[in-house]
Amino acid sequence: MDLSDQMFIMLIMVAASGSVFLLVWSLYRIQSDLAEATRLDEQRQAEIGSPLLRILIAASRPLGTLLRYFTLRAEVRHEQTGHRPHLLTLRRHAERNLIAAGSPHAITPDEYLGMVLLCTLLGLAVGVGATLLAGWTVLIVAGLIVGLLWPIMWLRSQVRQRKTELFRALPFALDLLTLSVEAGLDFTSALARITTKIKGTPLGEEFAEVLRQIQMGQPRAEALRGLAHRADLEEMSNFAGAMIQADELGASIGPVLRIQAQEMRVRREQLAEKKAMEAPVKILLPLILFIFPTVFLTILGPVALDAMIKYGILQ
Repeated sequence: MDLSDQMFIMLIMVAASGSVFLLVWSLYRIQSDLAEATRLDEQRQAEIGSPLLRILIAASRPLGTLLRYFTLRAEVRHEQTGHRPHLLTLRRHAERNLIAAGSPHAITPDEYLGMVLLCTLLGLAVGVGATLLAGWTVLIVAGLIVGLLWPIMWLRSQVRQRKTELFRALPFALDLLTLSVEAGLDFTSALARITTKIKGTPLGEEFAEVLRQIQMGQPRAEALRGLAHRADLEEMSNFAGAMIQADELGASIGPVLRIQAQEMRVRREQLAEKKAMEAPVKILLPLILFIFPTVFLTILGPVALDAMIKYGILQ
């Protein structure tokens, strides 16, 4: 073997060694970046009680980062052409729902979209596996739909629960606010006192945010508009609109608060009556499907059995 062949083999070995080093280094960096992207801080881990939800949120962060890249490109395209891409619409819709839900577990819109994509892929994988075992192609579509709808339904339930809590707590808080204002406190001081009494509740969090914005120098009207936008509740919008109107007209706040509290109580009574009237209609379907067949079988079963024995149908 001459010198040129030895040099050629040495170069191949050096190139192979360098390629292996670069591959190992790249895999290590990818693993480090993935671990950093999926790591949740201790506070978020303590707030997320469900282990399944904690794993889903952690695993959705890299997908959320990838979707954020495409979202930024969509925003640039929207600024250049004026046409809003679907991804940008989906992100803004997700952000709106997360704000209305109170940002559960501090989930960002990108993490939520990543969770939707991850659950869709998991549902598709489960559907494919079930199809291979059972041979039913419809299971693929079922798994895809279930995986897609699960995070959407979860977020909707969070929004519905928070709105219900706000709706129930608002009349009581307005009564306390009315008493504080009529006792001589200004609106900001009364709001601060009420916030300390309902601390830890969704309404307390919203009032605390309004109070923080006012103390930072933001106009009270803007803070109240932000409250109505975050809560996305008709009663909260009416309250914020009444306060803004009273502030602009220079009217007394106490009577306005009392009227708002009374109207919300009437609204609660009307909603309770509506649900009570809907109960017979909702119970009709399970009554027909489950209760009536059982009653008919219990009453007419022995009679039918005797008739069948009498006419020789049964021996």
